[in-house]
Amino acid sequence: MKNGLLVYEPNNDGIFNIGDYIQSLAGAQYFDNNDLIYINREHLNEYNSDDIKLIMNGWFMHQPQNWPPSPRIHPLFISFHMNSLAKEEMMNEKSIDYFKKHEPIGCRDYDTASLLKSKGVHAYFSGCLTLTLGKSYKNTLTERKRKGIYFVDVHHVPRKNFLCTLNMMVLLFKKYNLISKLSKKNRGTKSIRNLLSFSFFYASYRKMFSDDVLANAEYIQHEVPDSFNSDEQKFEYSRSLLKKYSEAKYVVTSRIHCALPCLGMGTPVLYVENINQAESSYCRLNGLRELFNIINYDKGNLASEFIKTKITSDSTFKNKEVYNELYKKLSTTVEEFTKRHF
Repeated sequence: MKNGLLVYEPNNDGIFNIGDYIQSLAGAQYFDNNDLIYINREHLNEYNSDDIKLIMNGWFMHQPQNWPPSPRIHPLFISFHMNSLAKEEMMNEKSIDYFKKHEPIGCRDYDTASLLKSKGVHAYFSGCLTLTLGKSYKNTLTERKRKGIYFVDVHHVPRKNFLCTLNMMVLLFKKYNLISKLSKKNRGTKSIRNLLSFSFFYASYRKMFSDDVLANAEYIQHEVPDSFNSDEQKFEYSRSLLKKYSEAKYVVTSRIHCALPCLGMGTPVLYVENINQAESSYCRLNGLRELFNIINYDKGNLASEFIKTKITSDSTFKNKEVYNELYKKLSTTVEEFTKRHF
């Protein structure tokens, strides 16, 4: 039997999330061969070729009308997240029968597990398969040899009122060189709008990070324009990011599919969580946030029980180790699935 690997399509604006491809790489590392069949997550019902094994991890889905998948797909449900935006269509009678046929369903978050259990489906919290990426990208560099500080899509939303804008203009005047550098690094431009946006970013993050950190960090975005020619190019870009993260001194991010791989790879990571996020985003995190050292973001204000002093380029810190049990169970489950005969 052949092996499948999930791939994804960009949104209506031509943007895709590289975190999806990072999730697929977590599954790919458990298959011995490189002859993987790429299957689009949004069109699993259309697959009509050789029977395949497919690890069904990640966020489901933008087109729930295309659920459930083809009977030619033999799935392992692990790290499965059913988003609240799709649950109405994915919890119909036909779908519940499908889940029961392939239970137990390993869920990435408590909310998905609870939802399936409410319909009589055997479901459990598995955590995320990206916690196992240390299997392929583990780095044993000492703290002294680690290089690079990365800010990956850290949350910040400028407040839109007159007084705040006035304060940001004053700050921009005082710290123009630094803020213009941040704008250039993040957006490739120093327009007035972006300068004010990153004045707000600087005003928020300087409370916990020194100027040298903010000025010299590399800024990375996971949502990028679909300028790639193939899925393989997207996977290659994902691998390059994982290599960077694995060697980093530390990473600061609001992306769970940056933070979770960092845990698995042993890279110090701080997770910035917007406490005012929408329910469709919040529901992804129950069960995962306990794994992180967290900075809470509240309308421009940062707070953290973990951080006691301002973080500099020389700062060191340790991740929580509670993810280890999840890693062991995830690896065992996937390894057993790859050896199974259907």
